[in-house]
Amino acid sequence: MKTIVIKIKTLWSRIPAWVKAIVLSILAFLTIVQLIQKILMYNLTANSEWGWGLLAIIPILVFFWFFVQKTTSFQGEEDVKISFKTDLSNKTVWLRFIGLFLMTGTCISTFAILLDSPAEEMTALFELFKPYGEGKALPILFGFALTAGIVEEVMCRGVLQNILVSAYPKALAFIGIGLLFAFFHSIPLALILPYALVSISFSLVADEFKSLGVNIMVHVLIDVFFLFAFYYSAFQGVLENLYVLLPAFLASIFCLLFKNQSITDYFRNRKLVFIN
Repeated sequence: MKTIVIKIKTLWSRIPAWVKAIVLSILAFLTIVQLIQKILMYNLTANSEWGWGLLAIIPILVFFWFFVQKTTSFQGEEDVKISFKTDLSNKTVWLRFIGLFLMTGTCISTFAILLDSPAEEMTALFELFKPYGEGKALPILFGFALTAGIVEEVMCRGVLQNILVSAYPKALAFIGIGLLFAFFHSIPLALILPYALVSISFSLVADEFKSLGVNIMVHVLIDVFFLFAFYYSAFQGVLENLYVLLPAFLASIFCLLFKNQSITDYFRNRKLVFIN
């Protein structure tokens, strides 16, 4: 048995990093997501008035987290750790948090409007929730958000990013992850670019902090915001207004690129304020 394990590890080490990324995406990511989606959708259509599916998927997500954590060896200085460790006293953390939230919320919506290419399949999926009461629909929607935040970030940033960055330049690795990220979401071709840009932003933040804490928190929060907003038909005017989206998009870029210094120093260094 030990000999077989050694042979498998040797064979795996010889496989190109990009092939590993695709294989892991199909075997791990799609498998766990499909399982959880089936549980949540069964809960939605079952003769029940409450969202028990949320409680059912939490043990699966916990198992997934610790399984990946124990079976991977990404402990190098440059590796993104599968860890929730986050220094909330660091103002840069909060800037990145805001930046990722705004980037995700504005980039995809802006491109969808400019290219007249809404994600109709996803819209049709979440239309299914509107006939159901809050006690059933909201926990299930939260389950979808929690799954996306944990599974996508663990796989994309915690596994694929470490594999690809160890073999290719970071820019190329982040672009590759962005394309896989877009593929995961079954979106129109026109929206591949904004989804890839969002993914690259998440990859940059994970690479900066070497942890998944900020990524997971933002990913879950933004999904909860959009799913709940869609359920209540709220913020539709704001999310379709380019005069709101474009300034917010520019603000997201600032928050993602801003370094750990005072606002005054930031603009003084760029000669945008006249302060002695």
